[in-house]
Formats: sequence, C-alpha cells, structure tokens
Amino acid sequence: TTFERVGGTGLGAENATILIGGQNTQQPNDTGVVLERCTMTNNNRHGIAFSYYGNIATHLVVSLIDSRIQDGLGTALLSNALTIADPGLDVEVTLINTTLLGGARGLYSLAGNVDIQGGEISGMTSYGIEVINGLPANSLRVRGTTFDGNGDDAIRIASPSTILDLGTAIDPGNNLMSAIPANAAAVNLAAAISGSAVGNTWMANEQGA
Repeated sequence: TTFERVGGTGLGAENATILIGGQNTQQPNDTGVVLERCTMTNNNRHGIAFSYYGNIATHLVVSLIDSRIQDGLGTALLSNALTIADPGLDVEVTLINTTLLGGARGLYSLAGNVDIQGGEISGMTSYGIEVINGLPANSLRVRGTTFDGNGDDAIRIASPSTILDLGTAIDPGNNLMSAIPANAAAVNLAAAISGSAVGNTWMANEQGA
C-alpha cells in the first residue's frame, strides 16, 4: 500500500495520514493498526499519529513491518497521549525493518513502549527519536538500527520515567550512529534515567556524550 501527499497541513495530530485515537470514554478501547510493506511519501504533515485522552484504560498497538515513511513535512510517528489519560493507557509501538527517512522527526513519543528492530531513522531536520513526558511510564528498545545524518540528536530522552535499552551484555544493540551534528549527541539524556547501551557503533569524538 502506498500513501502519497496525504493529510492536512496543520501542526496537530489530526493532520496525520493515519490518525488513531480520540476521547477514550467508552469500552472497548483495544485498537491499533498493523502495516506491512507500506510506503508513505511526501505527506503534508505527520505519517501516523495516535492520540488518546479520557478516563478508561486503553490498549493501543501500532506495528510497521518492512515499511517506509519518507519526506513528510512533520513527524513520521507521533504518539500524543495526554497526561489526563487513564493510568491504564498502554501504547505499544513496534518497528521491524522499517525506514523513517526525511521529515522533521522520526518518532515523537509522550507515552508508550517502543521496540525498534532493524531499519533506519535518518535525514530528519530535528531529532531521530524524542521521548518526553513519561506519564504513564515508557520504554525504548532499539536493535540493529541505523541513525544517520539527523539534524539534531539521534535519540533524545527527556522523560525521567523512561527505560532505555540500546543493548546489553547478553543482547548487544548493534546500532549505528553516524553523521551526528557538532552540537548534538548520538544519545542525549536530558533527564536522569535507567538504561544501557552495549555493543553499538559510535562516531568517535563526535557523539557529544
């Protein structure tokens, strides 16, 4: 499936090519989207946005497999779970061999558990991945992924409740960080968090950490 030049031009999540969410006040609220071999190019704003608020626990799953989101004007994947959401809000984002190329940011997450396996997040004008807020708590696990030539930090974590896993002694990350801007970092810990980053390839003297 191919989506090209789709979505609104405003900044909000409602302008995404695919929007999932709304006020979660009625059961059932288990939903999601799985896209395989899907391409989104030149989107007018965001690629996929998921935004929930309300007072009922929600389980949301978003999976991209062998897919590509490229050259949009906004964020490829926008997770905008508001702080007024039920504490039971559970967002799962999985990328498998998926490329996020060009655009403003690859992934912007206010809540959720993100698992990235393979693929590439490159050529963004800002962050490759930015995780903020942390209500509810969130996690980021990345394996075998290339971050190349993003305009700011490859990964920025500004949520103190985030668990960051870029590799462990028994499960190395095998991630590649390259072409990091001089005033940016491969991994910018803007908040004190728990994490590990074993078995990755860094740019010596250029990662800013």
